[in-house]
Amino acid sequence: LAGKQRRIPFPQKAKYRAEKQLELVHGDLCGPIAPATPSGRRHFLLLVDDCSRYMWLVLLTSKDETAAALKRFQASAEGEASRKLRTLRTDRGGEFTSNALVAH
Repeated sequence: LAGKQRRIPFPQKAKYRAEKQLELVHGDLCGPIAPATPSGRRHFLLLVDDCSRYMWLVLLTSKDETAAALKRFQASAEGEASRKLRTLRTDRGGEFTSNALVAH
């Protein structure tokens, strides 16, 4: 019976959608990717603003650069939008729960 059950469809519209820039930003780290870039970057950090769906991509050599990259992104995005970053939603991977980020 379990094999014949149909799956419930995904909702057509999200329950919550940010109404202002930087109110909610989704982030994920991907990699290692092959082949690496000519400069040796094997990981990338993808950040998506929930309101505008604007995307930022940061190339990283290793996962331990994530905290510094997020701090640079936050400073840059807040300066551009003249607003504070309110919420960063991630998958709670180790690179996002490190002491360097929690202290910030």
